[in-house]
Amino acid sequence: MRYFFYGTLTDEDVLRRVFGRRRLARLSRRAATLHGFCRCAMKGALYPTIVASPEGRVRGLLVGPVSKVAADLLARYEGRAYQRRRVRVEVAPGRHVGALTFLCQDPTRAARREWRIEAWRPQDKARFLRRIRTWIATDG
Repeated sequence: MRYFFYGTLTDEDVLRRVFGRRRLARLSRRAATLHGFCRCAMKGALYPTIVASPEGRVRGLLVGPVSKVAADLLARYEGRAYQRRRVRVEVAPGRHVGALTFLCQDPTRAARREWRIEAWRPQDKARFLRRIRTWIATDG
C-alpha cells in the first residue's frame, strides 16, 4: 500500500530515521496533493495533523509501496493518537490514486495555525530528530 505524508515524514532525515536506509532506498517517493483538508499545527507538539476543509489543499509526499514491516514502523512512529485513513491524492492534474494517511483521532488537538515544514526545519527539526529515538528504532 502507498502512504501520503504531509508533515514531518516529508523530511528526508525523518524518513531515514523511521524506515532505515535500506528500507527507504526501496521506496518510491513522489509529490502529491490531498484535496479537502488543511494542515494545522498540533497543540503542544512539534508536528501537524490535517483536518477537513472543503476548499483545503495539502501538498505532501506519496510513498510506497510500503511493506508490512515498514507499515508497522509507521504505526509505532505515529502512535496511538493517530489512525490510518484511506484517501485519494492527486499525483498529476486530474490523476488520482488511493493511499493511506494518518489523522489525529482527537481533532480538538489541532491548533488554528498552519504548520509549515519550512518553519519547522530551522526551529524544531533537530529537537524532533532526537526525540524520534525514543519512539522508534530501525536497522539503519
